Amino acid sequence: MARRKRRCPFHNPSSYSPKRRRGTSPLDYKGYIEQITTRLQIDTNSSVDLDDETVSYRYSPVIDACTSELSKIEDTLESSRRLDPSTIEWIIDSLAEALEGDDINVCSVLKRHNFLGRPDVYGMVLDTLTLDFPDMKGWMENLVTLVLVLSKKGTIKVRHIKKILGPLSQIKCFKDLSIKNQIENAVEMLEKRERYEHFREDSHSQIKVTDSVRRMLHDLITCEIFPTAEMVVKDEHFPLFPRYLRKPYKSPAHYLIEQFSLFLEDFIGPMRVGIKHYIEYVRSEEKGSRFKDNDVRIYKRIRLLDNDCIAGSGVCLQVQFDTSTMKKIRWENCNFLQYGNLVCLTYDDCSELTYALIAKRDVKELSNGRIYLEVIEKDQQNISSLRQINESRLVMIESKSLYTVYHHTLKSLQTMAEEMLEKNEDIPFSKYLVHLDNDVFEPVYTRQPTYEMTVADFRCLMKNVKAQQNLDYNKVAILDVTKWPTMLEMGLNEDQYEALQKCLTKKIGILQGPPGTGKTWMGLRIMEFFLCNHDLFEQKERRPILLLSYTNHALDQFFEKLLESKHLTFLFRNNTQPFVRVGGRCTNERVKPFVIKEHRKRTKSWSTNRSEMYNSHDSVKYLDALLKYVQNGIISAKFLHSENIMPRIQYDSLHYLDSTLMSKDRIVEWLGIWENCDNTDTEYTADIQDADIDELYLVQNDKRVLDDEDEGNDKAKEIEKQILKLFTLTAKHGLENCSAQCHKKMLSFVRRNLEKRDNVMKTELFRGNCDVWFLSFEHRWRLYRFWIEELTMKLQHRRKTLIDYFNEKNKAVTKERFAEDLDIIKSCYMFGMTTTGAASNMTLLREIQPRIVLVEEAAQVHEQHVIGCLTKHLQHLILIGDHKQLRPTMNNHALKISHKTYVSFMERLVMNKFPYQCLTKQHRMRPEICRLLTPAIYPSLENHPTVLTYPNVRGMKHNLFFIDHQNPESQSNFSTSYANDFEAEMIARLYKYLILQGYSNSDITILSAYNEQVRKIRNKVSEMSQHLRVENGRCNKRIHITAVDNFQGEENRIILLSLVRSNKDCKLGHLGDPQRICVSLSRAREGLFVFGDFDMIYNRTNRLWMKIIEAAKQNEVLGRSLTVVCQKHPETTTTISCPQDFEKVQDGGCDQLCSTQLECGHVCDRKCHADDTIHNLLCQKPCLKWCENDHPCKKKCHECCRPCTTKMEKTFSTCEHKVQIPCHEIHNFRSCQSECERELGCGHPCTLKCSQDCNTVPCHKKVNVKHPQCGHMTTVECCSKNDFPCTEKCSKVLKCGHTCTLKCFQDCDILRCQEMINLNHPQCGHMVLVKCCEKIDFQCTKKCSKVLNCGHTCKGNCQVCSNGRLHIPCKEVCNRKLVCGHRCSDICSNPCPPCDKICTRGCLHMEVGTCGDLCRKHCKKCQELCGWNCYKRCKNNHYCSKKCFEICNRPPCDKRCDKSLKCKPSHRCIGLCGEKCPNICKRCDKSKVLALLNGTKNIDEALFVELVDCGHIFEKDFMDEYMGLHTRYESSEDKKLLLKSCPKCFAPIRRSGRYKSIIIAMEKDLMEVNRKCEKFLFFNNGLCRFEFTDLIPFCQASRIFSPRKVSQVYCIGNKDVKSILDKFLNKAYPRMEEILKTEVQWTIREMKETFCVIVEWILLHSAVSFTENELEKLLDEVERFLIHADLIIMKNELKSELSSEDMQQIDFQIEKVRCPDGETFCREDLASAQSLIDTIHQRNTSISCLDTLDKQRRLSWQDVQCGKHGNWFKCRKGHIYLSEVGGTVDVPRCPDCLSTSDDPETSPVDEMNDVGRTLTPAPIDEEVKDVRCTEMDLSGDDVDMTAVDTNSPT
Repeated sequence: MARRKRRCPFHNPSSYSPKRRRGTSPLDYKGYIEQITTRLQIDTNSSVDLDDETVSYRYSPVIDACTSELSKIEDTLESSRRLDPSTIEWIIDSLAEALEGDDINVCSVLKRHNFLGRPDVYGMVLDTLTLDFPDMKGWMENLVTLVLVLSKKGTIKVRHIKKILGPLSQIKCFKDLSIKNQIENAVEMLEKRERYEHFREDSHSQIKVTDSVRRMLHDLITCEIFPTAEMVVKDEHFPLFPRYLRKPYKSPAHYLIEQFSLFLEDFIGPMRVGIKHYIEYVRSEEKGSRFKDNDVRIYKRIRLLDNDCIAGSGVCLQVQFDTSTMKKIRWENCNFLQYGNLVCLTYDDCSELTYALIAKRDVKELSNGRIYLEVIEKDQQNISSLRQINESRLVMIESKSLYTVYHHTLKSLQTMAEEMLEKNEDIPFSKYLVHLDNDVFEPVYTRQPTYEMTVADFRCLMKNVKAQQNLDYNKVAILDVTKWPTMLEMGLNEDQYEALQKCLTKKIGILQGPPGTGKTWMGLRIMEFFLCNHDLFEQKERRPILLLSYTNHALDQFFEKLLESKHLTFLFRNNTQPFVRVGGRCTNERVKPFVIKEHRKRTKSWSTNRSEMYNSHDSVKYLDALLKYVQNGIISAKFLHSENIMPRIQYDSLHYLDSTLMSKDRIVEWLGIWENCDNTDTEYTADIQDADIDELYLVQNDKRVLDDEDEGNDKAKEIEKQILKLFTLTAKHGLENCSAQCHKKMLSFVRRNLEKRDNVMKTELFRGNCDVWFLSFEHRWRLYRFWIEELTMKLQHRRKTLIDYFNEKNKAVTKERFAEDLDIIKSCYMFGMTTTGAASNMTLLREIQPRIVLVEEAAQVHEQHVIGCLTKHLQHLILIGDHKQLRPTMNNHALKISHKTYVSFMERLVMNKFPYQCLTKQHRMRPEICRLLTPAIYPSLENHPTVLTYPNVRGMKHNLFFIDHQNPESQSNFSTSYANDFEAEMIARLYKYLILQGYSNSDITILSAYNEQVRKIRNKVSEMSQHLRVENGRCNKRIHITAVDNFQGEENRIILLSLVRSNKDCKLGHLGDPQRICVSLSRAREGLFVFGDFDMIYNRTNRLWMKIIEAAKQNEVLGRSLTVVCQKHPETTTTISCPQDFEKVQDGGCDQLCSTQLECGHVCDRKCHADDTIHNLLCQKPCLKWCENDHPCKKKCHECCRPCTTKMEKTFSTCEHKVQIPCHEIHNFRSCQSECERELGCGHPCTLKCSQDCNTVPCHKKVNVKHPQCGHMTTVECCSKNDFPCTEKCSKVLKCGHTCTLKCFQDCDILRCQEMINLNHPQCGHMVLVKCCEKIDFQCTKKCSKVLNCGHTCKGNCQVCSNGRLHIPCKEVCNRKLVCGHRCSDICSNPCPPCDKICTRGCLHMEVGTCGDLCRKHCKKCQELCGWNCYKRCKNNHYCSKKCFEICNRPPCDKRCDKSLKCKPSHRCIGLCGEKCPNICKRCDKSKVLALLNGTKNIDEALFVELVDCGHIFEKDFMDEYMGLHTRYESSEDKKLLLKSCPKCFAPIRRSGRYKSIIIAMEKDLMEVNRKCEKFLFFNNGLCRFEFTDLIPFCQASRIFSPRKVSQVYCIGNKDVKSILDKFLNKAYPRMEEILKTEVQWTIREMKETFCVIVEWILLHSAVSFTENELEKLLDEVERFLIHADLIIMKNELKSELSSEDMQQIDFQIEKVRCPDGETFCREDLASAQSLIDTIHQRNTSISCLDTLDKQRRLSWQDVQCGKHGNWFKCRKGHIYLSEVGGTVDVPRCPDCLSTSDDPETSPVDEMNDVGRTLTPAPIDEEVKDVRCTEMDLSGDDVDMTAVDTNSPT
């Protein structure tokens, strides 16, 4: 048989694919997003089965079909229970014959049918052997041949072969004598095999599981790890059993159940109790105090933000919480919201619990109250319902337990329970774990299959490397300890030697190592032995050794020391990495190349899924950034068009002219940003900081492993670069050649307009705008906001799609990463991880199946973690630790006390007398420190000679001292930890003193029993270090300050220990824990100084502390004061009892002066100090050097001397001025800088410097001079007194009589008087406050304040409203109630459009409960069956067979529900059969039931209906009448359309079985109303350019319109407005042309104003519809204007021919029609004026211009469509129509059938009035009359009480 080629040790079994090089061009995020979105849509529509990797394994029969003889034998054995002798002989002969060619199938047949173990076969053999002279027949020889062959095979159990082979060995008459020898050899070999089989069965075997145990295992497997709200309230949890540490368990199942229940309760118990306490707090009446619990923390006002994707964690939920009460919390130091902690989201009284774990913790975001959560998979469906809850009700409850430590271990235990339940598999090592059998066997690999002992190479354990080659220890049996190298050869003491023997020869090796005894060193020697003999443990395939450590630091130290071993250099040949460190946070540079992340990089493989995951992750960040930019900048029209947001026709209309701005994109010009930015508020300077791309990119998580972690910043810049290309204006870039100030104003203007998010153009208006330049600036912004809203929705949809895609790829990458890690670890020799990492990678460990596991600090590891690492192939477990030091950390303190969960697996085995070895020789502590531990903690602990040579602690009288004090402890509000200010200050001062003795920071460690004290000491030491001046960088490295629990396994030269606790109640807390005491006192090598209140500790009667304190007192190392010794003067000592006493030795010595002369010449003036290296520091004394002018240097001694700056006096020879100048400038100072003392020619003193020429500057002295012309006294400069303007105030009187307000030198004639005066307007007569200069031509600005028909007040003034004759359209929000029940959000002037709110309708089958689409659209038809059925015991037995969206085909059932209530089984439900049961009881809630009836019915007869949507309860008959269940079409009036809602809370009734048919009918009517509205819009826009060939030149010449107004008139888009304006201008233009010919200017001005007002009023309706009332008033106003114009023209043309009487009549009529009040204006005045014109015209015979004018002055609007407000009705024949009931119409009339019209002359409503209508509500204040309600008075409610197609009870 060919030997299988051995695989390379570090070969990656996965197919090699070179890492794809990323191109230089960056990822096109926009194109990638579109590609993914399209692909996902295709994938969604396809039905491809993706489960193509599933492989179905089928059992192939052992016997080949071609082997007919074996098939016959197998059929015979299966069919016959007992075989006759002839058949047995035939079978034996046939098997022996087939043995030569097919021994495998022969053995399979024998094994499957247990042929050798059959009673008939065994009996036939015995019967033959009982004969006196048995004949060796053929079948007997064949049987012997079979047995001999089988004895060499390992397929059949030894006991079956020995059963036959034993009797056969007694046969003496063998023909071949060698057969007997073969039988004897076979018997001997089988005995060895039997011992080996029994030996292997000890590792793994099958067990029997009883039915009761099966039920318990089933409960364990199906157990809910996270409790529900009901379980919390009822305090339900997995049952806990008493724990007996010294008794064996009943079965492995009982052991597994106990471990699971204890671990689960330790994990979730504190949180369950905390939630229960919070529920009690919420339900309590007194909630004034703040909720506080030791197990949980509460965060309020939770807001659920968007989902986000984090590589490594998947899709996470971003949550924001209230931080107003957490201002003092330092998030970087506290343990709040730690990564991996479990949290619970809930609301109100915690009726629903949603669990999640913290997926990312960023300190910067935490300060803003933001955290990322990974929701538990089974609770993800609850998030959508939580989003509906108000944030003031949502809370987040945080547990203090780390999720990953518990959850994966619990899942692993459940997996073991499944295997035990389904396959009857036993727990590995159950003989020892469960049954506590302390007779521990040797490891399996120490025996060969022949039961021979395995040999190994012991040379790696030899201490003398040179002698290894001469010693014959390369092949020594592991189990034969007598042949091992000696202790001296290995360099071990006796305890270490025995410990090594027990660890290598026992399946479970236990090594106890007290502090300093070298248990880690022993672990290294054991690991070296395993690695040097790795070939012994491979056994067909390599399974690496697992190393478990409690902390990352200890794990790194173990790896580092292992790398220093010279015996393992052969493992690193060919640049291989034989070790793998699993996990992150590796700080050791030597170990980092072995981290699994580095191994992944070296594989050089790349997967498509990983690439897609990163791309989708970055694309989500791209969309996040784009969404923020969209809300703060102007996006380009090209991008809007490319996204199909802006239609092609609108895009073309936007760019049909060239841009006049500096931007190529015309959207900035179209929005008026350039024109309006000058008018913006310059004080609004807020910049767009939210769109900063640096804040959009998330900080990467510590646990996340990426191959390209360093590409984040480049991608952020590339994302920003790609986004800016899509925008025309942002905070990052603006228009070309635009100043920064202008850019800031533009952004301010843009932001203010974008903030009006509610003011968005409707869809109908958007579709009608073909030319966007026709719109006003207000409507342009409304349209742009509509585009932004559509784009935002589109981008958010893409974001959701990408997040789902990322989640899919992240799961695929997780699987790939698992397979990759599995290959990496399987190819190595040893891999290590922390216990937390092992808990998180249980699945990985079960796949690797390590044969050897070495656990460091095993006494600190939970037993459940060790169980999870015990796989079925495990052969050797080594536990190294010390159970007298720290124990496992437990989360549930109560459970820790009651069930002793603090006992570790190692300690439990030691308790039950399992073989272990304790090391007794310590190499760490000096003897006086060691004596504290013996015999108080350890019976015997010997000192190694090296500890006897330790030097004394410099500057201290004692090397060990306990400083006693009575200063009390303290506790902060946000922590359960304690601190002690006195001890913190003392330790900080003592640390400084020790540093001054010459120690470095690395020589000292400060420990404390509490974390709060650690933080306080760290702050004080940090402050102290800033003032330390030492040499050689002794303080460069940070001093190690930590808690005692974090320092196990570590040591240092000097330890400063703070015990913290000092209180009147003598409470020690965990300070009394013996294990913690042991760790605290055993960390120091040379010096230990302990601070604490030892009187209180002694009075607490803690036995261990009492022994320690008594020993300290006996050795005189305990006292209230600490004695320090000066190193220079040993006879001088100083006593320290408080922090201030350290001032006596502030320099580290004594109070004598140092007086040492330094190299610079100075003498050290400090007090005595022990550290002479201080003299080498930079000298801080003044410099001793002098300058050339004998001035001393002002610098310090160590500083370089600079030019002398001492002031010196210098006298100038020319002016004799004396000045003070610096010494170094004495020879370089050139000119005198003193003040000039000479006088100018005018007599004023000169103001220049002495060295300057006085005649070069004019005199600026202020003087008072009288102006020669006006005589005013004015203050001017002396140089201009002969020629200056008078700046006094002018006192002249203007022509108007007011005083001039200009300066005296200005011309009064150019002034327009600005004095405000009150004048009566010449037209309307209103008193107006105007400027004097405008009194001839001014507009009336008096507010109109007229109440319009809609109920709102007119916002115009007298001018624009034509003195009340016309009113501007109302721009208030409509707020009328629509048929669907929503409020209209359009402007009041427009008829209400179809509703664009989110639809609230739905059915019982919807998960969310609502449709979710727009209200105006059809709801999706639910295809589920209706399900409205009577209950089983109901006699009616009604059943609906229709689908949910169809009308039910069954009648309502009026029978009472037969269900029992929860209050009592005898209390019956008061609801109806098939309906939801009301949550009240007639007996228990009698008062509530009577309140519902309100005296209308007997309580025993009444039945009730509970609405599913809101939960309100009503009496059945009332609700039937309200819904119109039995009264449909009985009324003679047409029915008003309105969806039904709850009579109490007005929630829409959308889910009901009883009223479903009515609800469906109402929804059909609603859709018909929407169809009518969408079919006909109230106006139609189009490209209808206004052609005015004569109007524009006329307007420009007469200046009636500004150019901008002319452009607005030219670009009208509303056809109705165009038609009206066209007719008016055709009538008015010729008349205005004639009026301009008159000479009366005020008449021309007045008519021009009136003309402009009418045109402006018509243009105001470009975006709103005309009402019939408005058109009627416009007809009157146009007619009045034309008559007024004709009267003026007639008077001007015929003034020479008319009589004085006619002139008086014309003037009278002109005055009447000139500007009448809107209240008094009537058509009779127009008729009389018209009559006068006709009379005079007929009487006059001369030709006048009136003959050329159109005499028809009243216009016609027949082609104009008008909007109308009213109610929608449905007649009895089913016609739906709109009617203005409540106005001029009293009864609605159907235009199709005249159902309510009794007058035959009454004409139906014009069809045109319905064509342009939209969804129109009832009046706002309409009341509902006589509606009977059982829960509240509804007499004044809104119109939603009217039913659709039903009769209201009136």
